[in-house]
Amino acid sequence: MKRMREEANHWGETSQVQAVMYEEAGMGKRIWDDISGKDPALPYNPDTDRYPAAVVKPDNFGGTKLLALVGLRLKDPRGRLENTFLELEAGAPFYQDLNGPQPSEDWRFSASFVLSF
Repeated sequence: MKRMREEANHWGETSQVQAVMYEEAGMGKRIWDDISGKDPALPYNPDTDRYPAAVVKPDNFGGTKLLALVGLRLKDPRGRLENTFLELEAGAPFYQDLNGPQPSEDWRFSASFVLSF
C-alpha cells in the first residue's frame, strides 16, 4: 500500500503586543492522495468489488483542505520561564474537497506548552 501526503503551513508574526505576547496569523494547506493498493487484512469481495464499509475503501481517502489560522504566543523572556512559552491557535477551513464519505472539518483549536532546553 502506498500513500502520499503533503502539508505546508505559513506563519507570520503580525505584532508584538507586549514583551510577553505575540500575535500570529497564517494559512495551512493539506493535500493527501487516496491509498493505492489493497490491505489483505480487510474483508473484500472481488466478485462484487465491495467492501464491508465505505470507510475502508481505498478510493475514499484523500483530498485537499485549505485553512485560515490565528494564534497567540505567550512568553516570559526573563526568569525561570525564559525558555518556555504557551501557544494558542484557532482556525477554520475555507476550502475542502474530500474524497468519499469523510467528515468535513468545521473548526480547530489547539493549545501547546513548549519547554526548550
